[in-house]
Amino acid sequence: MLYHLFAVASTGNDLIGTLPAEISLFTGLKRFLAPENSLKGDLDVAFGGLTTLQTLVVADNRHTGTIPTGILAFNPNLSLLVLGGNQFIGTLPEGLAGATMLTDLQLHENSLTGTIPKAIGNLSALRKLELQNNNLVGTIPDDIYSLTKITSLQLHENQGINGTISPLISKLSLLTTLQLGFTGLGGEIPTEMFVLTDLSEMNLENAQFSGTIPELFKNLNASLMDLLLNNNRFTGSVPVAFDYLTALETLQIQGNEITGTISAQICVERGLRFQQLATLIVDCVVVCDCCDNCKE
Repeated sequence: MLYHLFAVASTGNDLIGTLPAEISLFTGLKRFLAPENSLKGDLDVAFGGLTTLQTLVVADNRHTGTIPTGILAFNPNLSLLVLGGNQFIGTLPEGLAGATMLTDLQLHENSLTGTIPKAIGNLSALRKLELQNNNLVGTIPDDIYSLTKITSLQLHENQGINGTISPLISKLSLLTTLQLGFTGLGGEIPTEMFVLTDLSEMNLENAQFSGTIPELFKNLNASLMDLLLNNNRFTGSVPVAFDYLTALETLQIQGNEITGTISAQICVERGLRFQQLATLIVDCVVVCDCCDNCKE
């Protein structure tokens, strides 16, 4: 019988057309995965009769309209929701607050607007939050720093997000990926950032960050692999702290007002193997014997 079906998976199979309301007849359906197709339709209509969904992945399709609230309201065990790469509009729904089992929320590469709601802080199980490549505005709510299980926070390429990084970021002790580039965020990098000793990727490029690059970067010597600080308003000299970052694979600091010298110790780390410095880009005023083409 239909209710025995608990999973549907079809990735990149050139599926086209509208998801039918009859999907709701599979009343035991737990997982539906159909990314990288050409599907469209109202997801609340297609899945509106279900209460058992745990995983819904329809990224990189042609879905339109607003983020479905019915799915959030009636599927209390929903843990994975991936709707990125579609054409969703509107604001992030307050209904997200009720989806307390969510561990992975990916709404990237849509046309979402408005602010990040404070209700996002209710998603206490969340490990991955991807809201990049939208049209979100406003500051990062302090509530987001209560997501103490989160490992990946990606808000980049939302030009309207502004303000500063709160010292509360120190609460995100499991964070490995922080993507805040191509936003209006600015100010100095808070010292509290440098207690995040699992951080492997920090992308702050093309924003409004300022001040000197902290010597506290040396605290991330065991984890940090990708550091992008380019095209901001940083001043001062190349920090000695970079000498300690022996796991770095990418370092970009061009497009600032930084002077000084890239040390011989950093140059020793150049290479293409794992945890070797493959990309090193600075402004031409920085003295460097081993950099990639400097940026005028």
